[in-house]
Amino acid sequence: MIRKYEAGIVHTHFIAVASIFFLRVINLFRAEKCLVVRHLHNPYELNRPVVEYMKKTLAHVDVSIGCSKAVADDYDLKKKDKKEKVEFATNAIEFSRLNDYEILDRKTLEIEEKSFVLLVYGFDYFRKGIDILINAVSQLVNDNVNICLIISFANNRNFGENEIRKQFGKIPSWIKPVKPRNDIATYYRFSDAFISSSRSEGFCYSLVEAAYCGTQTIASSIFAQKDLNIPYTFQYSVEDIPDLKKQIVAAIAVDKDERRRRAMIQKDYVIRTFDLDKWADTIAGIYKKEKGF
Repeated sequence: MIRKYEAGIVHTHFIAVASIFFLRVINLFRAEKCLVVRHLHNPYELNRPVVEYMKKTLAHVDVSIGCSKAVADDYDLKKKDKKEKVEFATNAIEFSRLNDYEILDRKTLEIEEKSFVLLVYGFDYFRKGIDILINAVSQLVNDNVNICLIISFANNRNFGENEIRKQFGKIPSWIKPVKPRNDIATYYRFSDAFISSSRSEGFCYSLVEAAYCGTQTIASSIFAQKDLNIPYTFQYSVEDIPDLKKQIVAAIAVDKDERRRRAMIQKDYVIRTFDLDKWADTIAGIYKKEKGF
């Protein structure tokens, strides 16, 4: 394919080290070398020194592009290859898919009309900090705060529900596990707030999506989420349960008129900031700079 299309740039994403090594072998036999670009979608996890040395020697890339400034900065501190350049292009969102949604009924999900509905995605139970969030919400419920936690699980639903049962002996009535949906805007628009309680993120699409849908946003203050700079996001220190409770209570206290006002500002911000054309221009700019166009 490289020969067929006379490719001058190969942008890799979600491929193994062996594939990058293969690209390097191909480059040995080409008069015009390909620029090998790797896209980093999460904070980089260092391997054993010998493995990192093998990667640097046999499967090095010319440029690594972080999906956020936080990811790029993290990798720049860890990388072993001094010749490798590090850039970032903040991820973008295809917003049009968020315009299709269903109106859900609280009675169908057995949720009280006056409950504050908090949504979280729980496909990676511990990395997403679901354990921390459940502890915080449990304490609020014990303090007579009327709150319902919706957890959208993917293929790890059994694992997540088992972790909850270990803690409470059953699934408490204030936790509602739900299946994932393609029309994800349905859950955002049904909820009063969306929370990303993650211990680690590369770029949190869901916070941007929630803001577009007019849902209040709550987030742990890891760098990748702070860098989003979404207005009116309630942020708390990672794994700090008292701080998390404080931010949830603050979100509950915002009245409907103020929510609507903030929602308009948030939506305008994310549309301008996470635009696909803007992302494409940034990527193209990196290509041009590195290839000398």
